Amino acid sequence: MGDRIWREYGVQPWRARPSISTDPQLAAKVHDVVGLYLQPPERAVLLCVGEKSQIQALERTQPVRRVWPWRPEQRTHDRFWHGTSTLFAALEVATGRITNQCAPRRRHTEFLALCK
Repeated sequence: MGDRIWREYGVQPWRARPSISTDPQLAAKVHDVVGLYLQPPERAVLLCVGEKSQIQALERTQPVRRVWPWRPEQRTHDRFWHGTSTLFAALEVATGRITNQCAPRRRHTEFLALCK
């Protein structure tokens, strides 16, 4: 059964190392979450929140040189490294409003306070 679904949706798990949940309730949980997006409760505020951690904060050592008709844009390949950052983002599904914040540390509580 799994092979047929993989072919139908073009999923090729052998090309990557997927992290597949072993939770026996996974299908029911996915159904509940997707159901919220398809039919949100009346007067509910539905947020889709995501996190991208360990973003490298890089800066070029020289400014990018402007494009001229006879010269393409030029940039240096060396960079200053300023550590890592974490990006938090939330989408308010009904309005399309996006709230985002970059933080040097992973602190969900600070970001969730911004969404209010």
